[in-house]
Amino acid sequence: TGGLGDVTAGIVAFGPLNGDLDKSGAVDLTDAILAAKVLVDEGAGVSASGDVSGDLKIGLAEMIFTLQRVSGLR
Repeated sequence: TGGLGDVTAGIVAFGPLNGDLDKSGAVDLTDAILAAKVLVDEGAGVSASGDVSGDLKIGLAEMIFTLQRVSGLR
């Protein structure tokens, strides 16, 4: 018929991935290392969108979460 009723469209929106500190789309060992660098004040360029604790900061909680995720505990 040519009308819009013939079209099926889906929109999928994703927010930031918890623990994904480098915005690579995956939570991996690189993210854990970045969290560790933040803890020793060498974390320039780390994205706060990977925050897991809700405080909009990167720290020990993010490092623990990421290590658990990488090891399969989460």
